[in-house]
Amino acid sequence: MASRPQNIGIKAIEVYFPSQYVEQSELEKHDGASTGKYTIGLGQTKMAFCDDREDIYSFALTVVSNLLKKYEIDTNSIGRLEVGTETILDKSKSVKTVLMQLFGDNTNIEGVDTLNACYGGTNALFNTLNWIESSAWNVATPLSSLVTLLSTPRATPAPTGGAARPESYARLLYHDYLANADNAAFAEVAPELRDMEYETSLTDKVVEKTFMGLTKKKFQERVSPGIQVATLCGNIFMSFRIESSVAPIQKVLDIRSRLEARRVLSPVDYEAMCDLRKKAHLQKDFTPAGDVSTIAPGTYYLEKVDDMFRREYSVKA
Repeated sequence: MASRPQNIGIKAIEVYFPSQYVEQSELEKHDGASTGKYTIGLGQTKMAFCDDREDIYSFALTVVSNLLKKYEIDTNSIGRLEVGTETILDKSKSVKTVLMQLFGDNTNIEGVDTLNACYGGTNALFNTLNWIESSAWNVATPLSSLVTLLSTPRATPAPTGGAARPESYARLLYHDYLANADNAAFAEVAPELRDMEYETSLTDKVVEKTFMGLTKKKFQERVSPGIQVATLCGNIFMSFRIESSVAPIQKVLDIRSRLEARRVLSPVDYEAMCDLRKKAHLQKDFTPAGDVSTIAPGTYYLEKVDDMFRREYSVKA
């Protein structure tokens, strides 16, 4: 290859989330948490979840299958398949091995799982990028699958963090203020904030309230549209630099209508489904108890696990 590839980008995106969710405000009450701990503190209003009919393999099969179908991608054009996840079902075989059934006769696909909490997905993208930039690239199309399924003991509140909170965005403006406090945009900021010790500012409520107020409108305009899925499903974070129109991808994803088509369940139902998943862990000669009728069409789901731990999946018609 005469020169390194230029303008490497993403051609297609697909996302999958289960067909039911629990209201975070109701979960606050159920868990005995203070009002706003999940909804304001974590910036989330709903949390998606599943029962024992779905697992990390079914998630990955569903999202990759839908990606190939919706964008009419030729499976023979794929030359690399990277998976980023923090969830293990088989300690010997990768999620990528399971996904290979979707590519028919195309068995010449490089790649493997990157197993790591949070960063695993990012590293899968980096591996894909590095492959394209290397001499090993054969002009085939790479595909990265970022999948995670978290099961949290109900003795611990389930929502675990929020990186795209308004406070994070407000903190960026605070740094702008420190760099140029005389800017007209900061005319109403109390002068004493300028000389505050940085360590003190990290927990100072006046700093937080001041810059939250200054960024509230811009957060709604610039950030909120990009964290819609995270707000309505749970912790899902990714950032891109947009160089051209994403309208075609937006149309295919159809995020809003898919989110609105889900059903809401109570915290009691949520806990019951968590218990089903807990009981299914490391089981063999096992048939899931979850209700298949609640699964959205086109979704892969677990039929059974045989006495040798082999898992059998079907697709909801």
